[in-house]
Amino acid sequence: MKQEWRDPPHLAQLFAALSRYQVCYVLFGTAGLIAYGARLSTGDLDICPAPDNDNLRRLAELLIAIQARPHAPLGQNEQEQPQLWRPVPFLLETFDSLFQTTLGDLDIVPFPYGPHGKRDSFTYEDLRSRALTKFGFGVAIPVAAFADLVASKLSARREKDLSALPEIERLRAERAYGKETGWPLVEAEMERWLANSPNPSRACYYIAKRSVSRET
Repeated sequence: MKQEWRDPPHLAQLFAALSRYQVCYVLFGTAGLIAYGARLSTGDLDICPAPDNDNLRRLAELLIAIQARPHAPLGQNEQEQPQLWRPVPFLLETFDSLFQTTLGDLDIVPFPYGPHGKRDSFTYEDLRSRALTKFGFGVAIPVAAFADLVASKLSARREKDLSALPEIERLRAERAYGKETGWPLVEAEMERWLANSPNPSRACYYIAKRSVSRET
């Protein structure tokens, strides 16, 4: 099966931009698992934004600044690339897209899949009420609760998501024994990924060494 092309996110720069524009969001997806110490790489950054108009306005300003455009459909001619994104109409659904940006791929998902897929999708309020704040890349990052991450990741039963199952089980076992990891311990894995990247300028160049909050 033909693979969809992805431009891996510049994690440090994207997190810094989200913080600079004061966007309220919750991190989920593969990057969320990485925040808990999963040894995985990600093709995009998945976020669930707060749906209020003020926050969407700040998010729109960020997307315009990083020249966001909806990801080209698989097989689309290169000369037919999507136009730069604009917040028209100004509705939550307008932001629901996988975007190509100057900082790599950013997937904005207003309603991530829940334990049973689309029929019990999470809202921002659901995720935020259980989210943890973890510190990495020089900023505070709201990360979905581990259980919510796993439920969302596995409910679609996609092959690429199921491939993360060994890492999920490893983290579950470690957490059962009270062992927690996170961004600082992932530094070696990210450096390995950078060293092996065919295009290192598209990878993350640093990881801040800051404390990681523990789940209570």
